[in-house]
Order: sequence, then C-alpha cells, then structure tokens
Amino acid sequence: MGNLDRATLYATLGDLPLHDFQVNLNTSGLVIAKQFEQRPNLPGVVIMSETKMVGVISRRRFHEQMSKPAQQKTFLEQPIQMLLEAELKRRKARSLILLDTEPIDLSARTALNRPAEEVYEPIIVMFQDHSIPEVQAYFLLDMYTLLQAQSQILMVINQEMSQQRAILEEKQQQVQEEQRKVEEYTQLLEAHQGVIQERNLLLETQQVELLEQAREIAQFNKRFMRIGQLLSAEGQQTFQATFAGVNAICHNTTQIVGIGRSLTDELHTIQDTSQLIAKVSQQVRHLSVQAAIVANHVGVEMAGFSHITAEIGKLVNQTLDAGRQMDRLASRFHSRVQALTDSAQSGTTVAQSLLQKIEQAQIALTELEMLVQGPIQSLTETDSSLTLGLSPNIQDATQELMQKIATAEATVTDLEQFLHRRDSEPLIQKIKRALEQNRHNLSP
Repeated sequence: MGNLDRATLYATLGDLPLHDFQVNLNTSGLVIAKQFEQRPNLPGVVIMSETKMVGVISRRRFHEQMSKPAQQKTFLEQPIQMLLEAELKRRKARSLILLDTEPIDLSARTALNRPAEEVYEPIIVMFQDHSIPEVQAYFLLDMYTLLQAQSQILMVINQEMSQQRAILEEKQQQVQEEQRKVEEYTQLLEAHQGVIQERNLLLETQQVELLEQAREIAQFNKRFMRIGQLLSAEGQQTFQATFAGVNAICHNTTQIVGIGRSLTDELHTIQDTSQLIAKVSQQVRHLSVQAAIVANHVGVEMAGFSHITAEIGKLVNQTLDAGRQMDRLASRFHSRVQALTDSAQSGTTVAQSLLQKIEQAQIALTELEMLVQGPIQSLTETDSSLTLGLSPNIQDATQELMQKIATAEATVTDLEQFLHRRDSEPLIQKIKRALEQNRHNLSP
C-alpha cells in the first residue's frame, strides 16, 4: 500500500507499506491460520463486527495459542471470537490505533512507549474521510516496518545533518574568512581613521589659518576702503583744481591772444609813426641844408627863407604830433604789456596751484604704496614697481612745467625791460631839442 522509499522526514503512516486483513467474529481460526501461512509478512488480523473494529490478534500471539496442542484443536475449529476474548482477558492493554496522518517519528516513539510485552504488536492504522466520518478503514502496520521507516528517516536526518554539518563547516570557514576580512577591514578602518584624524587636524589648522586670513582680509578691506576714500577725495579735489586751473589758463591764454593781436595793431601804428618821423627827419635835414644855403647867400631876398621857415615850423608841429602819438602808443603798449604780464602771472599762479595738487596726489599715492607694502609683500613688489614707474614721470612733468613757467616769467620780464629801454620819450625830446635849436638858428 505504501513504500519505504517514500519514508521522508515529513512522511506519515499512510505512506508506509500496510497490510489489509480483516475478518468478522464468526471466522474460524483455520481460515486465519491458512492466511498466515500463505502470507508470511502478515503481522496480524483485524477482527470486525460489521463495520466496527473489536480487536486485533497478532501473528505472534496467534501462534502462541496454537502451539498448545490442547488449545489448537479448539481455536482452529471455533470462531475467532473465542480466541479474541481469551486474548482480551489475558492482555492488560488494548491495541494501539493511530491515524494515517500521524508522522512516522512520533508514531514510533508512541509505539515504543507501550509496555514491553506490547512493543512488537502490530499497530492499527485508521483511515477516515472527514467528509464521511462514519466510514472508517483499518490496516495493520508491522512494528518492524515502522522501525525501518524510522531508521530510514533517521538516516535521512543524519545525511541532512551531515550535509548541514558540511554546510555549517563551510559556513564556519566563510565566517572565519569573513572574520579575517573584518579584521583586515578593521585595521584598514583604523588606519583610515588615523588618516581622517590627521586630515581633521590639518583641516582645523587650515580653518584657523583661513579665519586668520579672513580677519586679515577684512582689515585689508578696511584699509582699501580708507585708501579708496582718500584717493577719491584727493582725486576729486585734484580734478576740480585741475579743471579750474585749465579753465583759468584757457581764459588767460585767450586774453594773451587778444593782447597779442592788439600789440600787433599797435606795432603797425608805431611802424607807421616811425616811418613818418623818418620822413620828417629827412625833410628837416633837407630844409636844414636849404637853410644853410640861404644863410650863405645873405644877399638874396628873404621871401624864400620865410617859406623855408614856415615849412620847418610845420615839420616841427608834425614831429610834435608824432611824438605825442608815440607817447600815447607807448602808454597803450605799456598797459597791454602789463595786462599780458598779469595774465602770465595768473597762469603761473594757477600752474603752481596745480603743481601743489599734483604733489598732494603724489603724497597720497606714496601713502597708498606704504599701506599696501605693509601687509602684502607679494602684492607690494608689483604695486611699488607701478608706483615707482609713475612717480618719475610725474616729477619730470612737474619739473618741465616749472621750467616753462620760469621761462614765461623771464620772457615777460625781458619784454618789460625792452619796452623801458625802447621808450620813445627820449627820442621825441631829442627831436624837439633839435628842432628848437634849428628854429633858433634860423630865426632872423
């Protein structure tokens, strides 16, 4: 009905080889004896009363009863019920009944827990359909078969345990390998932690340095803000003064140009007057010659001499007018030169003011250079090189401008001295005296 090969760890009694041999109460012992003889593996017989089981007689107990000659004839010829009743009186325990779903291991332990005389008695396996509870089927299980199944199950368990042990050993080796790796990882982790701690210390040091640099940068920013404000203020003042000075110089230059044009016109007038005086002088010289001739010829009529005297008087008057005109031109020329001198002096003053502003700007740049050179040496070299490159240019331009201003002042001074030296008044006075002397000499 079953097979021992199906005896696994989770097998039940229904999976084992079972024996089906059931008789009723009226069956004779001879029939049962013949079945035992024909079926040597049959462990016993199930005795039924209609559909109800009333007991079990094992092969061993049946042969014990038949081994007595006095009882053999009686039990073989009589119904099996008599033998069953005798057995029930003699036995202290009832037959073991187990369900077909009972696990083999648990069933073996239950069967072995029976009294000693009942240990090897067959086990009744009952099959029952839960949908039809009143219908039941009974089979016999040999204790030897149950022990074989249990042995096979134990063997399977041992095999599984061996496999599990091998797996466990393999796992242990893996665990040891993992432990070794964990130790290596732990050492690496400790080494990394040491490196991390060193890096943390380095980061903390760098953070402190960064904070210090940040404070220095903040101080630098404050210094640069002050320098910017200083440069802005000085630059605005310098540019304002420069624009004002340029405007003043342009205005003075315009005045100087106007004065130069006026001087040009006055010089033309002086040139014309000089030409007139030269012409008058020639005429006076000519008249003087004529007067000398007349004086040598006293015997000649005086009418021609009077004419000469009248002409000389006219020339003297013209010479006086020309002298006065020369005086007026000299006065105007003197005033123009004075105005030109004042304009040049004003331009000089403005230029000197610009020089002062430039010097102040240069001082501010020098202070900027000193402030930058203090905290930052690397930046100082570049900034100082730029500043030192600009300072000589500013100084050269300043010196050149001062030289030009000195040259302009010297030119104006020379012009004034030249005008004083070239004053027309002595010339006019000399002409007047010559004319008066000639008139006195020519008078009758």
